[in-house]
Amino acid sequence: MDSRTKNVKRSVIWGTIYRFLNLLLPFFVTTAMIYFMGTIYLGLNSLFSSVLQVLSLTELGIGSAMVFSMYRPMAEEDTETVCALLALYRRIYFIIGIVILGIGIIFIPFLHLVISGETPSDVNLYIVYIIQLLNVSLNYCFFSYRSSLLTAGQRLDVSNNIDAIMEVALDIGKLIAIIAFHNYYIYCIVIPAVTIVRNLMIHRTAGRMYPQYVCRGRVSASDMSDIRRRVTGLFMDRLSTVLYNTLDSIVISATLGLIMLAKYNNYYYILNALVILTGVLTTAMVASVGNSIVSEDVEKNYQDFRIFQYLFMWGISWCTVCLYVLYQPFIEVWVGSDLLFGRDIMILFCIYFFSKEMLQICYVYRQAAGLWWQDRIRPAVESVVNLILNLILVQYFGIAGVLAASIICYIFINCPWGSRVLFRYYFIGKRQTTYLLYLVWFALITFGAAAITGLLAGLIPFAGIPGLIARGFLCVIVPNIIFLVFYGILPERKSALGFVIMSIKS
Repeated sequence: MDSRTKNVKRSVIWGTIYRFLNLLLPFFVTTAMIYFMGTIYLGLNSLFSSVLQVLSLTELGIGSAMVFSMYRPMAEEDTETVCALLALYRRIYFIIGIVILGIGIIFIPFLHLVISGETPSDVNLYIVYIIQLLNVSLNYCFFSYRSSLLTAGQRLDVSNNIDAIMEVALDIGKLIAIIAFHNYYIYCIVIPAVTIVRNLMIHRTAGRMYPQYVCRGRVSASDMSDIRRRVTGLFMDRLSTVLYNTLDSIVISATLGLIMLAKYNNYYYILNALVILTGVLTTAMVASVGNSIVSEDVEKNYQDFRIFQYLFMWGISWCTVCLYVLYQPFIEVWVGSDLLFGRDIMILFCIYFFSKEMLQICYVYRQAAGLWWQDRIRPAVESVVNLILNLILVQYFGIAGVLAASIICYIFINCPWGSRVLFRYYFIGKRQTTYLLYLVWFALITFGAAAITGLLAGLIPFAGIPGLIARGFLCVIVPNIIFLVFYGILPERKSALGFVIMSIKS
């Protein structure tokens, strides 16, 4: 337990530094693009990212399946098995890179169908698309498979260090392209160049840390059968995740245009910044939880699950309150009042964030337990319903309809169905209804805290940056007092406090 806690702590610290850079520098890039090139370029950039994420579904979730397969042999120092898995991983990833390139080229004649209204007059959409397509393909073809060793070996801190360096280089290159040259082509070319360097660094570092693991041998028939089952389930899980993140952008671009998409993405950028920061913790947890699942009993893991859920919900509850109170004044200070949505849409963004994030600990345990096959049907149903609701509701409610579609799917499909899989196949005998009632309790307290903090923030007599700072100070104090009172009555309080103290000391 101590070594797992240290690994998580180390990954969280370096992951937070990396994610902070990954948020701060792109913030400057986004701001520079708005002011030096125009909002429409931001919308175009978001659209291409969304389209290429859909193409990345070709990966089928193989990376996560391979990492899961490596947990046990790496823990048991079974070198031959790890080497065979690594060889398989390299071979499959190269094929995936070529397939993505082929499918992406086939999509070129249909590119105009996902763009409504005006586009940048000085940019050839097809050239820019091909450059970004090559970036995705190259990422799979050259050495990215080596990162699986760092993940399965619970050394995400190392890969995060490399990613942080590359993120700085990438964003500096983007800023130079925007500010010095005002050239979107240079902006795009920087991306694959940095991808190649990053993969080379991962390859060399993983090879130096794990010289015993080289690509050789063949995976046994039984292991291949297990991998196929996991990949099938993982593909459906990836389908749901990617479509949530990308279909919204594609639907908005195709129906409302690039300008509205850019406006939407300014709000989504702030929301996603919080998702990325909380993701540092959950990503760091997966390998350690996976190790715990293969080495500890179910009862021990269930108690850990309750503690992690309690702490995580406190964190995302506070983030939701901060969003509610700070969203509008921050957007206004950042990009101006012309790019503000109404308060109703802002509230939907807050609900979207909470409904998405409240399920993450459950997702971590499903992933670490390898329950992708058992969970394969839910993502397909969820994705289809989300797409249908998107297409219908956007016609009547615009941006609000797109957000409402995702919220409905998170609350009424993902939450009950996804948690059911975990409790049916791993936490056998434990009550799923108890878990769901906890989520309801957390939601009620969160929205109550947001309402109270928002009312008090409304009394602040000044706006601009001073008003934003005053509101931020209020967000630190008021909601945490409310959480201390109402979350403090839950039975996990003492165990969670003990875990936090132990983690700090270790």
